[in-house]
Amino acid sequence: VETDDLKVPSCIRHLQFASFCGYMVFIIYSASYALFHRHLAVLPGLLLYFMIMPFYVVFNSCMLTVSLFRIATGNTGGWVVTSRATGVAASALFGEEPLLGIG
Repeated sequence: VETDDLKVPSCIRHLQFASFCGYMVFIIYSASYALFHRHLAVLPGLLLYFMIMPFYVVFNSCMLTVSLFRIATGNTGGWVVTSRATGVAASALFGEEPLLGIG
């Protein structure tokens, strides 16, 4: 089903179909493993996992796209360095003794 507005190359459609088939094989294998080994309590968790997984993949793809865009444009922010306690307050907090008692 192809419209004039959205012309998807056949190689892309084949790749998407292969990806879908691979995902279905993964689901069928997991469910059959649980059934054959009598782990029926696992099936609701498997169902939930496989229903949520596509949203997880889309979310991570968006996060990766935003990250790569920020890196490509140079908008990565900067490091914020805070000063450490010094003087009397530092010795009260950390003590006079060196780390691990060495030195």
